[in-house]
Amino acid sequence: MSWQARNARSFRKISGVRLRPELVDALPPSARTTLVSEVMEPMVLTIDSRTDLFAALRLFGDSGVHSAAVAGDAGEAVGVVSKTDVLGELCEHPSQHHWPEPAGAPVGLDARAALQVHDIMTPLTVAVTASTSLSRAIAVMARSGVHPVPVVADDEGAVLGILSSADVLRWLAGNGIYG
Repeated sequence: MSWQARNARSFRKISGVRLRPELVDALPPSARTTLVSEVMEPMVLTIDSRTDLFAALRLFGDSGVHSAAVAGDAGEAVGVVSKTDVLGELCEHPSQHHWPEPAGAPVGLDARAALQVHDIMTPLTVAVTASTSLSRAIAVMARSGVHPVPVVADDEGAVLGILSSADVLRWLAGNGIYG
């Protein structure tokens, strides 16, 4: 069963979000005509849901990206995880984690075995399509409190990329909103 079939009900619910009028007026008019596909970070990293957080951190470092789709057992997208999610979990709860000695990690972070990505990921319940307007995507992000938001293909629901708040801020800065 595809992501779209499993999550069609919640996707339809979120995709109908409307920005309050004062927020729409604050966005440049081009936010209504700019597509998410023009602003998003194309998907370059997928992490298996059973990957431990230390391995995920190494993958983020090696790839140079900040967010990744999380793949389930059948390779389907089941969530999203960011480098900030991983670092936050490791740094905010250091006594719960064990840093592998060969990695040369900081001393004093020991306890139980490392968590896996599925323990901290944001489940794939909110998404936008590549053809969604940027203004609608901003509304989805604001209303759901989910960041980053996966970008899925219009027809089959495959994850094409990630739209983060940093992507939105870069776009806003480049379109005269900031300075």
